[in-house]
Amino acid sequence: MTIVYRRFGGSTHVRCDTFAQLQEAALIPETQYVATSAPVASFLCDPAFLRALDADDNGRVRVDELQSAVAWLAARLKDFSGTDATKDALTLTHLKDDQGTLKAAAAAVLEASATGADKNAVTLAQVRAADAPLRARGENGDGIVAPAHIPDDVRALGTSIMGLFAETKNRADVAGLAPSTLTAFKDARTALLAHLDKREAVFVWGDDSLARAQRITAVADKLDEHFLLCRLVASQPDARERFRLAADKIESLVGDKQKMVEALASLPICPPDPQGVIAFSTLHRGPSFEALTAFAADVVKAVTGSAEQLTESAWTKMRTEANAILAWQKTVDDGPLKSLAGDVAALKGMDDALAALAAAQEKDLARKDALQAIADLEKVILLQRYLLPFANSFLAMPDVYTDRRALYERGWAVIAGRRYELSVLVPDVGAHKAATATGTTCVIYANVEDKAGGTFDLALPKTRGWSTELQVGKRGIFYDLSSKEYDLTVTHIVRHPVSVIEAALSPFSRIGEFINKKLEGMNAGVGAAIEKKTTALNVKIDDASKTASSSIVPIADKKIEPTKAAAADAPPAPPAPPAPAAAPGSMSNALAMGGLAVAAVGSSVAFVANQLKALTLTDLVSIILIAFLVIAVPSGFVGWLKLRKRNIAELLEGAGWALNDRLRLTPQLTARITQTPSRVKGSSIELMTSPPAPGEPDESHTGLKVLAVIAVVLVVLWQVRHPLLKAGCHTGKVPEVVCAVADIQPAPHESAPSTAR
Repeated sequence: MTIVYRRFGGSTHVRCDTFAQLQEAALIPETQYVATSAPVASFLCDPAFLRALDADDNGRVRVDELQSAVAWLAARLKDFSGTDATKDALTLTHLKDDQGTLKAAAAAVLEASATGADKNAVTLAQVRAADAPLRARGENGDGIVAPAHIPDDVRALGTSIMGLFAETKNRADVAGLAPSTLTAFKDARTALLAHLDKREAVFVWGDDSLARAQRITAVADKLDEHFLLCRLVASQPDARERFRLAADKIESLVGDKQKMVEALASLPICPPDPQGVIAFSTLHRGPSFEALTAFAADVVKAVTGSAEQLTESAWTKMRTEANAILAWQKTVDDGPLKSLAGDVAALKGMDDALAALAAAQEKDLARKDALQAIADLEKVILLQRYLLPFANSFLAMPDVYTDRRALYERGWAVIAGRRYELSVLVPDVGAHKAATATGTTCVIYANVEDKAGGTFDLALPKTRGWSTELQVGKRGIFYDLSSKEYDLTVTHIVRHPVSVIEAALSPFSRIGEFINKKLEGMNAGVGAAIEKKTTALNVKIDDASKTASSSIVPIADKKIEPTKAAAADAPPAPPAPPAPAAAPGSMSNALAMGGLAVAAVGSSVAFVANQLKALTLTDLVSIILIAFLVIAVPSGFVGWLKLRKRNIAELLEGAGWALNDRLRLTPQLTARITQTPSRVKGSSIELMTSPPAPGEPDESHTGLKVLAVIAVVLVVLWQVRHPLLKAGCHTGKVPEVVCAVADIQPAPHESAPSTAR
């Protein structure tokens, strides 16, 4: 044995380049395979091949099923060159000498093929082309006869039998009458006929037995309860009085209809008799009065011969006979032939029809060996074509690290100028996101829709660029492996850093997002406060206007003011009292607090300026650079560690795979999965700007020009301290903060002489 292992992306893969290596790989422990189980829906290949692998038809392929397929193919071929080359044409000389049935089937297929075909090899298309006419004639070799191929005289019976049991389809995927279904019908028919023979002994009351049994069951609870009360009264005679309503209870019921109904329902159907007899003439007119009266006239009289009374022993016998009737009927109703139970003659007279149906099935089964050989021939070709690629996409996964396409890849997508080469089908987006959210790989989820209206979801790993350059709702184009084009829409993104640079800058991005959210919140709060104050001010202005308009008095109503002479003769007014101290919430206090706040801010700015004025521009740049490195380097290192752990196995595990090992993203795989294709060789770029409209100034790059001018002015002021700025600082015309930033000492303040009054 010469098993070879290869290392890809930090994981070990069994080498399966040839069928001989695959045979050896089938013998190693399952723990050394990359995958041990996977959903059938994940693979993009011939569905018949996947059905051949999925032996138990549970929708998943496991290691043992692949090993069985390898052994099955090895038992029929002696030359595996076609398997190594993944051909869909089987060379007849590659079959073993003991495979006479397969060779005969291949010869029959070649004989039915068009003239001029190669007689030494049979293709998958030829096998299916030869098989199609047989299926069209209803020859499947499985004994499942479709209604169209059932003889005319028994077709109606065969169709009705199919409707009584679960649907069964033949190899042509057409529903038909299976041998097992016909056998089940025969067994059920025999059992039903034997059961129907017992009807006369059970239906003791004739044709009305079932109806009377159902009516007995309807009143059984009431009568059973009454006969129990009779036994209670027989053992406790004074208990009879307790089954009557007390006088005060009756008084409380007057006027309340609902309570009256409830009280009547709580009473016995009639006075309990210690002898265990119901006298129907003594029935209370409660809720059951009418039903019990009719029951006595229709059932009790017919069964016992008297409608006046019913003893407990007679009631017990009626219950036993009714239960037997209902049990007999339940067996009929629960059986598969319920619809045929009413026609006993027809059931007994269908022996010949059933024999004709069995003959049609036997005729189809007579072709089983020949048709099974054609089916086996198709399976051999399918395994020869797909078994090796499947093994390299399941047990060992080298294809993901090479230019070859693995069978679980769906195609490639183009979104926002990038090409995403790897895509995996996602059956459940919610479960898949839960698996990838805990990983380290940035994953894009997209919904793909074709022109026919069908949709499916894909997961695409993003390995280059920036994780934030795509947003939900972004549209793109998807191409399957046959280059068919579909519309694509991004539905969700699991964001993780894509590069070391993005990881290093992520703290600054988060800080920026935090500041942006805070500013937006402050802006919203300030806007709301301004709107509230504006509304209040408008209300005050409106109130003042109304007050002023109401205080205007007509001239005719005005009082005559005293003359100046009279005013002169009036005594002088007393002196005005001193102004009261400012209240805690007054405007003066507010101005004082505002002044203190401005002084505090100015002091802070002055302190910062004093600390910075001793620094040169080089020192400032150095401090900023050091601060940047202190934050960015650890973040970049942690991001690098996470990037080394990126693992595309998360995509497969989220889709239902069972994997033993990781599939790490190597630098080569990273570059291949997410591409930014270069421009066509020999092309060039022309730089063009839109010319301004006639009469309008050219404002292109205005923002950059303004920023450049401001930067130059600041550098000049910092380095040379312009004489005008110095003069302004010396004369006190320039604020001290600006002078401190420019490192210019202002002139000392001269105290003004005080003047005594």
